[in-house]
Amino acid sequence: MSSRNPLGELDADVNHLNELFPGAPTDLGVPTDYYYIQDLNSNFTIANDDFTLIHLNVRSLHCNGDAFSAVVDQLNFKFDILCFTESWLNPNTAKLVNFNGYNPFHSLRDVDRRGGGISVYIKSKFNCVQMHHLTLITDYIETLFLKISDGTKSVIVGVIYRPPNSNSVLFIDELTNLIESSRAVQGSDLILCGDFNCDLLNIDTDSNSSLFLSTMFSLSLVPLISRPTRITDSSATLIDNIFLSSPSNIKAGTIVADISDHFPIFVVVRSMFSVPLDNDNHRSVFRVVNNDNLDRFGDRMAELD
Repeated sequence: MSSRNPLGELDADVNHLNELFPGAPTDLGVPTDYYYIQDLNSNFTIANDDFTLIHLNVRSLHCNGDAFSAVVDQLNFKFDILCFTESWLNPNTAKLVNFNGYNPFHSLRDVDRRGGGISVYIKSKFNCVQMHHLTLITDYIETLFLKISDGTKSVIVGVIYRPPNSNSVLFIDELTNLIESSRAVQGSDLILCGDFNCDLLNIDTDSNSSLFLSTMFSLSLVPLISRPTRITDSSATLIDNIFLSSPSNIKAGTIVADISDHFPIFVVVRSMFSVPLDNDNHRSVFRVVNNDNLDRFGDRMAELD
């Protein structure tokens, strides 16, 4: 793997990247770090009931799929799900790209429309169903939603791509509808990832990015990535992300790897598929809703701005 220096004369050592972009804006999620592959191997131990996901805007799986494999093959664990935006595949070429031990799922443009496309590869040990009613290809949004289960618990994974310079209002409205529809599936967690082409480092000056982030918060989705995912000689933008509704007991970050013009991002959800212990003793917790408590609630709300 070549040594990437996306910052011109600056040292691209991972520690320097972490110092150059020292933390998340206060209105994003928890701060995340940059990692080299050796950092992941030395700092991460993956249990059988953990769930691991990686996303990359790959800008052609044909061109960069081998480079991606060369990077992740150095890991001492295998990601459960590989998510790619801008796979640049079409219905005729999709069958030519495969990863051993993974089942492929695609949402692709027609043969006469170059670029774009979403491709997802899931470990064959999982049961997986594509949610076709939530899978779209339009001029302003591309999506692929999957319901994944190991037999004990299920999770919905949505992979999103917004084409550059497309209508951001239409994109946000459609994405909102899809997220709300996905939540009609009871008992499933939601993980959303992709290249949203909304720079979350620019929410104070760009109304589209601000609207996107506020919409995600209104849907109870928190971004896990807080540092730039696309760095050039003249810019650093945070346009790729992973969103969770319950970002607890997780580890997320950005991998410094010379694959495409974006960095891969990842999340490890601890004990996603753990089986709850059978215990005859159950403790129920509930709130008493009566007029007195409603009055107290109203008084407390009146104290807030």
